[in-house]
Amino acid sequence: MSEPQRDLVGYGAEPPHAAWPGGARVAVSLVLNYEEGGES
Repeated sequence: MSEPQRDLVGYGAEPPHAAWPGGARVAVSLVLNYEEGGES
């Protein structure tokens, strides 16, 4: 069997530049909660 051809098009080294209204910036928050013994 041969693998299907895939056309994976991406941004590569040139990502798009998003312009938010009023020059606003985006904040990202990541939370990781680990509780030992929580699975039993």
